[in-house]
Amino acid sequence: MDTTPPLAASPMTEDVLQQIFSSDQDMYPAPLTYARLQSWVTASPQLSQSFYLLDQPGSKENRKRDVVAGVLIALPLREAPWQDLLVGKLRETDIDANSMIAPKDVAGCAVGLHVFHVERLSEHAKGFTRFSIGYADMVAKAIGWNVLGCSALTATKDGANTFEKLGFQPTGYEEFWIQKSDEISLVPLYPGHDRSSVLAEQDKSSIKGQARMSVKFAEQGITNP
Repeated sequence: MDTTPPLAASPMTEDVLQQIFSSDQDMYPAPLTYARLQSWVTASPQLSQSFYLLDQPGSKENRKRDVVAGVLIALPLREAPWQDLLVGKLRETDIDANSMIAPKDVAGCAVGLHVFHVERLSEHAKGFTRFSIGYADMVAKAIGWNVLGCSALTATKDGANTFEKLGFQPTGYEEFWIQKSDEISLVPLYPGHDRSSVLAEQDKSSIKGQARMSVKFAEQGITNP
């Protein structure tokens, strides 16, 4: 198991948030607006963090303090919308900060932690995804929330593999973004549906993005392998 070096958390800056938004838009064609992303961070700033390396290996001359190791945006969703998100009844881009994210100053809420974005930015920050999930779980419990589990909609093979290694399981919901003429539209795959038959109807070259929902429930130990 990779050991994460000492990290310090800091509120996410506007510059970092814009970089996350731009990279996500380039990678995945979901219709997320920057205003909506901002609303998520504003509603749950304690789970939208940049993490900095407190020290780097090497000689003192080569060390640089406050090196960004990675970033995390996790959404503490109320139980009902989180359960809907897991199976595709709620789209990730439709998460409403005002009605679906648990109030940051109200203890006792049952929440599912949905990881919208987690990214390691330093080669020295081994095990960063596990660390980030553990951090989100710790913060949520310190607030007094009842953490039901953790979820993620992964749009890359590396991302899916990382969460799979952490013990996350597919919920059965997937998204395929299909280009027809000049338009890109969503073709959802819901739990219990035949994946092969859905894909058979599509030209592989027309698939411009795909993502898979996975989850790990609290009783499994969110940060356990």
